[in-house]
Amino acid sequence: MIIRHRTIQDWWGTDQSADNSAICAANGACAYGVAASNTFGTAQDFDAMCRDIKFARSEGADGVVFGILNTDGHVDIERTRQLVELARPLSVTFHRAFDMSADLFHSLEDVCATGAERVLTSGGEQECLNGIDTVARLVKASRGRIKMKAGGRIGINNAHDHRAHRRH
Repeated sequence: MIIRHRTIQDWWGTDQSADNSAICAANGACAYGVAASNTFGTAQDFDAMCRDIKFARSEGADGVVFGILNTDGHVDIERTRQLVELARPLSVTFHRAFDMSADLFHSLEDVCATGAERVLTSGGEQECLNGIDTVARLVKASRGRIKMKAGGRIGINNAHDHRAHRRH
C-alpha cells in the first residue's frame, strides 16, 4: 500500500508540496492522502483536493485521507462533507488536522456529521503515546459511530509501548 500526502508532512502543518506522481501499487491497492497546504485550506487548496480525490478514484485507490478546519479551529463541516461525498465509494479518513482543532470532543461530533468513516488522532498530542488516554476517551465518546485510529509517531522503537497500553 502506498500513501501519498499532497502537502502536509506533519500534523503541525508544514508546507512540503509534492507533485502529482503516480500513487497506486502495481496491484491497484492503495490509499491516497490529500491535505490543504495549511489546515485552514484556501479555495485553491480545496479545488486541488477535489481534483486529487477524483484522480484517486480514477486510479483505483482504496481510500482518501484529508481534513479541513475553519480558521476558528473547528472542523469545516460543509467542505469536509463535500469531499466525503465526492470521494464515495472510497473509504474516507479525517486526518490529524483533528488534533489541531479547538475542542477534540466537539470536533468528533463534527466529523461524525460529515460522513467520514474514521478519524486519525493522537489525542491532541504530537506523539500518540502522550495522548493515549484522550484517544481512549474519544473512542468511548464515539459510541461506535465512527472508527478511531490512534496514530502519530508510532514506530519500531515505541510500538510495544502502544500495544501494552491497549491491553489495560
